[in-house]
Amino acid sequence: MMSDAFQVTCGVHQGGILSPILFSIYIDDIIQKVRQYGYGIYIGTQFVGSILYADDIALVSCSCHGL
Repeated sequence: MMSDAFQVTCGVHQGGILSPILFSIYIDDIIQKVRQYGYGIYIGTQFVGSILYADDIALVSCSCHGL
């Protein structure tokens, strides 16, 4: 059984050409805020407050409060 067709009126399309670019622009502000507020960890001089792959995000912290 199939559902009725519906129109998508907001967001980005799965697999759309602009989807990864728009996601990167959106997520960059969040990563900058995490770094600005001092959350996350540093390995040497490298900030590792979050790990991102495609549309998956893992927040990294030394404490529960940091998350």
